[in-house]
Amino acid sequence: MIGGMTPPDPIKVVEARRFLADCDPVQIRVNAGLSKAELARLVGVTPAAISLLEAGLRRPWGRTAVAWADALVRIQLAGRPASSRTAA
Repeated sequence: MIGGMTPPDPIKVVEARRFLADCDPVQIRVNAGLSKAELARLVGVTPAAISLLEAGLRRPWGRTAVAWADALVRIQLAGRPASSRTAA
């Protein structure tokens, strides 16, 4: 345990990495009209990290893999996550 944070469930990490390998993360983000900066805020990383992840120059591990996959699933289900919508 680093910094008092519990590591994610290893099964969730494997499932997240499998999902990320089987989908097109860039297409999901673009179809939802999200910028890399908006997705980065949802995942909890920098826009530069999203660029590296989307380009395949960095492999998602642990908490990042789970958060990225979760954000993409929420984007797919909702069209765009509620936290990035403006209030009506």
